[in-house]
Amino acid sequence: MSYYGGGGGGGGGDRGGYDGGSRKRPGEHGHYDDRRGGDRGGGGDRGGGGRYGGGDRGGGRFSGGGGRFGGRGGRGGGRGPPRPQELQVRANYFRCDIRDDLKYYQYTVQICDARRKKEVDKDGNAVLDENGRKIFTGFEVSKFNGNARALVDEKEGLQTLRRRILGKMRVKLQKDLGRDADIAYDGGVNVYGNQKLVFDTSEKEIQEKVAEEGHGIYGPTDPGGEQGSSSTNPLAKNTTRTYGKFFVVVKPTCDEEDEDSDRIKNKWFQVLLVETAVIEVSKILSSPRSSTADFETVRQCLDVVNKTTLTKTLTCFGKSPRQFYFPERDQQGLCGRSLNHYWRGKSNNAPFIGLTENTRICSNGKVFTMSDVCLKYLLKDKYPNNEPIPVLDPDNRTIAGVRVRDFNSPIPLDDREKMELAIKGLTMKVEYLKKPHSADLLKRLRAKGISEQRIESFRKEVRKNVTMKKDFSKEDKELQVRIKWGADDPAIHSFTSEPRRREGEDQENVPPPVTYTVYSYFQEKYGIRLKYPKMPMICTGKGRGRVYEWFPVELLFQSFGKMRNTNETQQVQDVLKFYDEFSGINIVRKVEELTNNPQIQEHQKSFLRLFGIIKNYSAVTLKAKVLEEPCIQFKERPSLINDGSWNLRDVKFDSPATMASFALINFTNRSNAVRFFSNVLNSCRKHGIQLPFNIGRRDESLVVNEVACSGDVYHIKDSFRNAVEKAKEFFWYDGSGFYKKNNIWHKTRALKLIGETKWEWEEALLIPPPQRSMSQFGIIFSYGPTHNVEHNGTTSLARLQVGVLVGNKKEIVDPFNLFFDEGRYEAMISGTKQEVEYGCVLFQLENQTILESVEDYKPINIVGENLIHPISMVFAFLPDDKKQHYDEIKKFSHSTFGIPSQCIVKFPKFESKPDQYCSNIALKINTKLSNMSNNARAWETSYKVAGSEMKGIPWLSEVPTLVLGFSISHGMGQDSKSIIAGHVALDPGCMQFAQSVSIQSKSDIISSEIMEDMAETLLQHFVVHVGEYPCRVLVYRDGVSEGDFKHVLENECATIRKVCLKNQASDVLQACGDFSCPPITFIVCQAQHNIRIVPERSVLRHGNVFSGTCVDDEILDVKDSLLVATKDVPREPSRCFEDPNDDGYDFLLTSQGGLKGTSKPVMYRVLLNENVILKPPGKFSEGGSALTKTKLQLCTYHMAFQYGTATKAVRDVPVVKYSKRLAGNVMGYVKYMQDDGEVAQSGQVLNSTERSAFEQTARDGKVMERFRLVPTAANASNLPKNILHKLSPYDYELGVSRPPAFPHNSA
Repeated sequence: MSYYGGGGGGGGGDRGGYDGGSRKRPGEHGHYDDRRGGDRGGGGDRGGGGRYGGGDRGGGRFSGGGGRFGGRGGRGGGRGPPRPQELQVRANYFRCDIRDDLKYYQYTVQICDARRKKEVDKDGNAVLDENGRKIFTGFEVSKFNGNARALVDEKEGLQTLRRRILGKMRVKLQKDLGRDADIAYDGGVNVYGNQKLVFDTSEKEIQEKVAEEGHGIYGPTDPGGEQGSSSTNPLAKNTTRTYGKFFVVVKPTCDEEDEDSDRIKNKWFQVLLVETAVIEVSKILSSPRSSTADFETVRQCLDVVNKTTLTKTLTCFGKSPRQFYFPERDQQGLCGRSLNHYWRGKSNNAPFIGLTENTRICSNGKVFTMSDVCLKYLLKDKYPNNEPIPVLDPDNRTIAGVRVRDFNSPIPLDDREKMELAIKGLTMKVEYLKKPHSADLLKRLRAKGISEQRIESFRKEVRKNVTMKKDFSKEDKELQVRIKWGADDPAIHSFTSEPRRREGEDQENVPPPVTYTVYSYFQEKYGIRLKYPKMPMICTGKGRGRVYEWFPVELLFQSFGKMRNTNETQQVQDVLKFYDEFSGINIVRKVEELTNNPQIQEHQKSFLRLFGIIKNYSAVTLKAKVLEEPCIQFKERPSLINDGSWNLRDVKFDSPATMASFALINFTNRSNAVRFFSNVLNSCRKHGIQLPFNIGRRDESLVVNEVACSGDVYHIKDSFRNAVEKAKEFFWYDGSGFYKKNNIWHKTRALKLIGETKWEWEEALLIPPPQRSMSQFGIIFSYGPTHNVEHNGTTSLARLQVGVLVGNKKEIVDPFNLFFDEGRYEAMISGTKQEVEYGCVLFQLENQTILESVEDYKPINIVGENLIHPISMVFAFLPDDKKQHYDEIKKFSHSTFGIPSQCIVKFPKFESKPDQYCSNIALKINTKLSNMSNNARAWETSYKVAGSEMKGIPWLSEVPTLVLGFSISHGMGQDSKSIIAGHVALDPGCMQFAQSVSIQSKSDIISSEIMEDMAETLLQHFVVHVGEYPCRVLVYRDGVSEGDFKHVLENECATIRKVCLKNQASDVLQACGDFSCPPITFIVCQAQHNIRIVPERSVLRHGNVFSGTCVDDEILDVKDSLLVATKDVPREPSRCFEDPNDDGYDFLLTSQGGLKGTSKPVMYRVLLNENVILKPPGKFSEGGSALTKTKLQLCTYHMAFQYGTATKAVRDVPVVKYSKRLAGNVMGYVKYMQDDGEVAQSGQVLNSTERSAFEQTARDGKVMERFRLVPTAANASNLPKNILHKLSPYDYELGVSRPPAFPHNSA
């Protein structure tokens, strides 16, 4: 029978299920053998020497030799002005010259409540003068339960009061010591004097105080006396420190200049000063032997001196403030055109302009003040017409901005929580007029000579700067509330007032106690009839007589203060407009304008001169380097770079991904979403992305309609699952019969067992099961036998083939070489693609015999869904850009299903011109689908060395280098979670990445246990993908403040070293001994700072510096010039490079090009740089070079061009930027993971080095319990924990290591 006849077991042209034939697909026979040989070494068309050897494609991955990795010619010039090598720039740093012999005296300050001390007789009764008034003989500290009532330093509301008290004390000191004596303070615990303060009080007195009270001056935890250490008791034995005590009187809730100050009672305070140190400022700054701790001490005191000058003239909030706001009267002239409308309309809030000030000690001990513009929305206390702003606004029908439906009915239950939160965020003033004075009182006041205006002011009752507080007078905690929802209902709130009993009055004539509501009390006591008695009333804490006070909301007025929830869309847009108006070179000019404000300079110059400082009020000018840009190469041509930007017009991606299948969810009610998707597919095809195999343009609409499903934003998980199942039904199970009808197969990837334990993804064709319920598939791999066939009573191994006709000639082709497009068949025959006519299925035995018919056949490889590559991509069309919807989709994408997703929101805007929008989507698709099999990347970069072009990233492309990036995202407010995300670069071009995520209790330091798990996972990603163990490590860490540098090195860097050593090859350990660990360079990326680098004169249109502008001297931190990063690295001549003689490694780099606003640099703080000293261990020891400052800068800059979802150099290096993004995503959806039980709380074990970073103590000194959230998916396994277990190199179902399906899902 002719093999075109179609009978027998082959079933003719019908491919059937397991028993009806099967096929393979395009690509040369043995394609995967060749590719794997090229990647891993040993033959193939990608370089016989493997990734690090030779071969015809440029000597492998890291060689940079000929062929593909050789030169690609020039890239042409970009548009715009020529790119210089150096650039004169200005920074918002202001030089401060320090007097040669300058020293400061540091004092610790403690402030306690005080009162005037009454003179008493021997019986303890107060002694009166001839007018019957009490006689006061001095002052004493107020005590509560036997202890002094000290101000709590941590309470933000008390910091302004502390500064007010210290200001009064300063006036007293200057009276005693002269005008040249002065102190600097910012409200914290330290005060600095410009000269030694001589006190009258002797040291003996304080020792007597210690003996009397049983403890030191700082409270019960301070032993004091001879047992007290210098840290807890500055006046311990053998000390020469002095002690001074002052009593001052201030207005506790307002300044003395306030219009209501005469209605606020004065309050006395005791200020205790103890000398703790003499700081030799000029000696420390000039000495080369000064430690980093010495420099930090000097920086802190100079910072306090500088801020003291600003607290006197500008408004600030909180302890140790850094932001200082100009008064309201000046704001309209400072805010520019973009914010001016706030000061013309009737708004209860406005953006206030101010200065951010920070003292920095830079290279060689130079002192600078870093100043920047700050902008914050604050609550105003008056409208432009000078009217007070009521909390209850009857005109707008609101209370604290919350809409009220009816003022004559209680607030509905649904609105109460929102209203309570709104009032809680306010600082308020209570103000009302009491009933007119009685005739008798008026007569007595006039007799004393008091003016009529003053007498009338006595009617005014005022409470300044109050906030809503809980009423703790009730023992029942449920009754300890801040707000009550009515003033006239005794069931809600009532109290009993005892009548005042006069001395000698007959008890029988005393009237009985009276029970009041707040409404009846104000009416009877003050003659005030409340207009809105059904509206809530607020507790403002303890008032006169130490009694909790409640006030109706209609008597409350808004006070000037901080505003919460300032992230409304309009507010954000207005802030951005302001920074656009003052962008580029204009921002530093604006800073100079504010710094030179007469209000500041009038006091600042004279005060700083007293403290030995002369400040320069012109911003510093520096010389910056402009680093060389990389060359960007697409598949067919290079791209032009214009200031860090390029485009995707008419280019094919350098290494396109394959989108073997897709799912589509339409969450909108727009039918054009599905139609718009065809534009996305067209862009993918245009850029070279391989779309589902054997589905041409003519069939795309059919496929899209088959897989598309409607979604419900309130049931995203079900919608996601339905979409995935619908895609499987079409692509895997052939539910529509599309594949069966056209005699073709779905091409995907499947896990194949290599040897006994190693699994690898291999290209495969799917044979659907005969019945849908079986959920198992036949697999045709790209090489080897595919079926067991029965022929003439024997069972043999055979490979399925396809018979075709080319004209009148019969040919046999492998199913991988058969193509179906636009209703036509094509086949790869003798290396060329030719149009053919489909024949039937054949089987080729191992001896090359062709069987035209068989009695029975069955696939050799039958697998379940878990071994088939998941659906490639889920597309979600969203109705809006709400973060909640996005977070849920990413949660199910990353964690639940492990399938990449692409959200599409603003497609209606681009329906008429979809090219650019869809090209950007195609770029994201290509990045998300990158894996070990396709090595997908949109472009490739190269750099020039000695006139020749080298592929990859400078320094990284020399030898296998592990590039890691870590970032932390913290929960807001009381949320106790921190999300840690880590990424690893899988190629020397840093364009392909894998990731890991963990959750811990809130902390800036990553737990050693978590870091070990994550580093292990990322290292395994690298080894699985590259096939080599790294011989160098480069770590970028985001989100670390200067105070945590030591903890980061001791915990995180040490843990990474431990993981690297644990996985190091035994031969390297034996040969290299103590130098077996890959040398580590650990860099902290500080993006949250206020440093501005702008050109001295505008060169580019946007007024910013060029992309690649780098500053590495003069304004860098003094710690950098001390070479802290290398001082402890061991030296051994045979293992070390020559000394590079670098003068530090920190640098400021502006990677991104400017578009709008001001380009802000990232400060790279190099905490450890072993790679500049130590050679890599193992076989690549002679292949690497030292990581000098210049190489590190260029390497970091070129990495900024490798963010695979943007055609621009980005601000952060991609390993950090992706980690930031992933940590933010997980923080958004971790709530859903907790609800689904995918993460759970478990006790966290802390080692001794972690305790100081993690543990927090309560007020009683006890350590608060800490918890860590861990993924439940990994609990049953001994493998490293990983929330994204479906994307991990560890298969938790198979219990083995295998290449991840989608390592780059976080893109």
